Amino acid sequence: MRSSWLFVTGAVLYLAPAIWASARARRELLSQHAISRATLMAAVLAYGSLLCAILLAAWWEAWSLPMDRSMSRIAGVATAILGATIQLSGRLKFSSFQRAWGLAMPTLITTGIYRYIRHPQNLGWGLLFLSAAIAGRSGVALALTLIYAATCVPWLRVEDQALEKRFGSDYLEYRKSTGAVLPPLDRLFPRRWGARQQASAVDGKTPPP
Repeated sequence: MRSSWLFVTGAVLYLAPAIWASARARRELLSQHAISRATLMAAVLAYGSLLCAILLAAWWEAWSLPMDRSMSRIAGVATAILGATIQLSGRLKFSSFQRAWGLAMPTLITTGIYRYIRHPQNLGWGLLFLSAAIAGRSGVALALTLIYAATCVPWLRVEDQALEKRFGSDYLEYRKSTGAVLPPLDRLFPRRWGARQQASAVDGKTPPP
């Protein structure tokens, strides 16, 4: 019963401000290319509530998953390191707090980790949430992480729309060569993928995406 209440409470405390903030952010980004401080505070509340619920669920091992405790902790720490690295790699490319949190959008960043994926911060958060679920062997934490992933899908579309409107053809060209949260193979393995494309062209075939 405690685990079920934690899941419901965590989901509500996350979704309520997240949905409100997303609706406002869409209007603000498309009209003024930046979000307001009120929208930012709602987003921080949503993320903070979700993080607290996931950590608490992991601590309680709510809806315990059938995983070896030692292996789950090792896997959780490894996932956390990966998530933190991706998160920081994306955030440090911004030169100010306002740009990092969407309060300003003066330039299009396409270097560093943004050369490979367009939304590293969202991916980083997802991996950090997942790491807690794995380390704590918690089904509640995993379910809340999946809810976060589901809400990211429409949000990433909003960001893409806002960036396309703000930067036009520059963003469209950038979007063609990068993935949303997973890098395209030709960026990860340029030589190998290029050789494969040439071989496929000779054979009259098109390599799979």
